[in-house]
Amino acid sequence: MGDARSYVARSKARFDIIQASLVDTFAATSAGAFALSENSLYTREAFVDYYNHLTEDGVLTLSRWYLDERPAETLRLVSLALGGWEAAGVSDPGGHIIVIANRELVRSTEGMATIIIKRSPFTLDEIGMLLGVSEKMGFDVLYAPALPTSGPVHDLVVAEARQVLIDAYPLDISIPTDDRPFFFNLVRYQDLLAGNTILSEAYSTAQQSAWVLIVMLFFTMLLSVAFVFAPLLWLERSRSAGRPASRFFIYIAMLGVGFMLLELPTVQRLTVYLGSPTYSLTVEERTPLWKQVQLGRIEPVDGDVHTERFRFAIDYLMQAGYEHYEISSFALEGYRSIHNHRYWTHHNYIGCGPSAHSFWWRGLPARRWSNVRNLNRYQAFLAGHTRPIEVQEELSLDVLAREYVMLRLRTSDGLDLDVLENRYGVDLLLDRIDELAFLEESNFIEPIRNQIVRLTELGKTVCDSVTERLMPKEN
Repeated sequence: MGDARSYVARSKARFDIIQASLVDTFAATSAGAFALSENSLYTREAFVDYYNHLTEDGVLTLSRWYLDERPAETLRLVSLALGGWEAAGVSDPGGHIIVIANRELVRSTEGMATIIIKRSPFTLDEIGMLLGVSEKMGFDVLYAPALPTSGPVHDLVVAEARQVLIDAYPLDISIPTDDRPFFFNLVRYQDLLAGNTILSEAYSTAQQSAWVLIVMLFFTMLLSVAFVFAPLLWLERSRSAGRPASRFFIYIAMLGVGFMLLELPTVQRLTVYLGSPTYSLTVEERTPLWKQVQLGRIEPVDGDVHTERFRFAIDYLMQAGYEHYEISSFALEGYRSIHNHRYWTHHNYIGCGPSAHSFWWRGLPARRWSNVRNLNRYQAFLAGHTRPIEVQEELSLDVLAREYVMLRLRTSDGLDLDVLENRYGVDLLLDRIDELAFLEESNFIEPIRNQIVRLTELGKTVCDSVTERLMPKEN
């Protein structure tokens, strides 16, 4: 079991049939729950994936609700199928698609339409066979190559200026993409007052969902003014010194903007391909998660599944041009994290601001500390000319050496044995020669060259175990 889109994207197999018939629940569809939800199954990029995973005579079949008077959902699926096949390199997708409808009301207002789209063009024998089955079952062929069909589905498939027809349609039947994956939202915001959705319960709930979003946005802004901006303004006017509150507010606001505009879209885009999140949780004893596992309510994911997902994430990101420079870190060339690099190599750094961390090594012991998290306490410390330190620790050379081994093994640059010996006083070749030989023979580390120990692709999947074997002995 798994997300269909991510399964297809990961799979190396090709299929005779890919089928998605009303895979979304009836209750949620009727309630309009999907109107504003993202759905990666129905996007142009998804259809390119489906095309690439079909055998030469393979077919993709999908079924959605059909309304005779205004078959917007069916039309959107047809435009998506045509656009997806064109994006996959098909010059005449009209020869690859057949649309059949069961006009009997499956639910209160709608029948059902099924789209069959083939990787290669349909032959006359295949069209005749489908026509015969449709007549036998009492279904209507809305479109098939070489058949004299008519109606909005036919008009959409054969239209020379298809985009003009899509733009002129009263509801939104444009092609959803991974950047805009809202297949079930058939209402344009500029048409909210036009009354175009009254013919179908599903369309009217989509309209209602859009209004709910607008109303929620209004009240969110109202509450933000009442409970954020107004108190800040009052605090600003009541202060006798300077205007630091505004600067802090802008700083925090920019963090929020970065989270919403950069991090969330990146996570959403990667989730399309990765399906499940790319992190895993360690089950610690006496935690709520541990209790759920003990009661049998949660089943831990098999280790092989973790490994498969991890390797897929690496392959996908590297194919997209990202460098895998640390076990959990990827970056385009020239955009590695400078701070992380300094952290992994025990370079000195000073962190400014609440919760910021710092490290300083000029003679032993080295020191690491973090500032207080509370903004008011941080300001009070500064006002009293006192360092706003909350936690600090002293680090011996043994601790630093073990940290260096752990952190450097996780990087693509690897663990430098010369640095480990000269800076930390640890000769790992002498202390762990048997372990190094075993790991190299087992293909967990690459053959040691220029005094550098690097993990292999296999070693990256068991990094913690490799690190444990190579930890320097405590003096």
